[in-house]
Amino acid sequence: MKGKALFAAFMLLLVAVMAMASVHAQLVTIDEVEFDEDTLDPSNSSAISNYERNQDIPVKVHFTALTDDSDVQVEAALTGFDDGEVRDSKYVSNVKANETYVKKLSLNLPWDMDQDYYTLRVTVCPRSGSCVEETYELDVEAQDHGFVIKDVDFSPGLSVEAGRALLTTVRVENIGNQDESEGVKVKVSIPELGLSATDYLDSVDESDSASSEELYIRVPSETPAGDYNVEVAVTYDDGAKTTTEKYTLIVTAAEETATSTTSTDAAVESKTVITVGPDSQDMTAGQGGAVYPITLTNAAGEAKTYVVSVSGYNSWGNVRIDPSNVVVLGEGETQTVYLFVSANEDASGSYTFAATVSAGSETLKQMLLTATVEPAQETAAPAEASSWDSVKKGLEVGLIVLIVLLVILGLIIVVNKLRSSDDDEDEKSKTYY
Repeated sequence: MKGKALFAAFMLLLVAVMAMASVHAQLVTIDEVEFDEDTLDPSNSSAISNYERNQDIPVKVHFTALTDDSDVQVEAALTGFDDGEVRDSKYVSNVKANETYVKKLSLNLPWDMDQDYYTLRVTVCPRSGSCVEETYELDVEAQDHGFVIKDVDFSPGLSVEAGRALLTTVRVENIGNQDESEGVKVKVSIPELGLSATDYLDSVDESDSASSEELYIRVPSETPAGDYNVEVAVTYDDGAKTTTEKYTLIVTAAEETATSTTSTDAAVESKTVITVGPDSQDMTAGQGGAVYPITLTNAAGEAKTYVVSVSGYNSWGNVRIDPSNVVVLGEGETQTVYLFVSANEDASGSYTFAATVSAGSETLKQMLLTATVEPAQETAAPAEASSWDSVKKGLEVGLIVLIVLLVILGLIIVVNKLRSSDDDEDEKSKTYY
């Protein structure tokens, strides 16, 4: 009995020592955690609804220090993603005992985040001693409408010479819970220059991606060299929401380029005459097309080689250059290059594209052309039906005529047989008498 009593006393002493060690090790306590201004409860799942993906969510951590400390680290981590976790951490310096502190963190929710259950882990770690952690379960529901800009393609890039064109294609993805059937507006603008171009996507289904047409912006030739902001904005939810991305465009002044060219190139530009026929023409979608003639005259003292290129048409039509996009002209010679332009069957509206004439590394002239595309009228089916009706009527008339002829022929045969039979009987009667 005495041994059992000693053993029990030893165990009680051991538990007390461990408890004291635990209390000594815990130097802070987590009092409260706010997620996007909602107070979380560690014992229950918290519903976070109508969140916006690809946005920063504020997380406030309230904690109390149990002793003085020089630095305390506060960290919040949201786990449960396929690609890992989202976290943020900050330090609080010169912490005093028995005082309460609030540290604001920020978690950026990924744009490909699905509605699901996620775990928020909040950890407060003093410089010495054990960390304190609280875990919260979040039941996340995505918003009904949401878009993200997945990719932006600039041509020729984010560096352009004044007087030249900037072509932009924007690819977006619908990350909301609903199909976007009210139309999506895609706009590219250079606010400092007052320039912009816009395209509309009729509809984008949930989780689907779509690309805009090539958006054409010509930088004026008098634009000073420098850096300019380019804003790409996607407006959706019937115009109620907008997602924006910003880029930096480097504009090189036209005169700077001219001073860097050789005298030979300058002579080529000054002694080449370039004219274009009608720069705006009409055409029908999926039918025929239009011809844009470009005439080149070499007034230089030697033969020159010119290259004609076309851009900005890939998304709505096709272009064929005849006889060739490479033209070699001797002194004083003139030749016309023809751009045969046709529109796709689904094209409709006014489209702008560019034709560029260059010699060597020097761009001589860039021309802005316009094609107005009318939707194709569905007249083929009625015409075919009318043609078939005519054929059918002809066949019917022919059949009736054939039947009449056959009936007449049958009657003639019957009459002839009857006559032949009567003649035979008459001959027999005459012989008998």
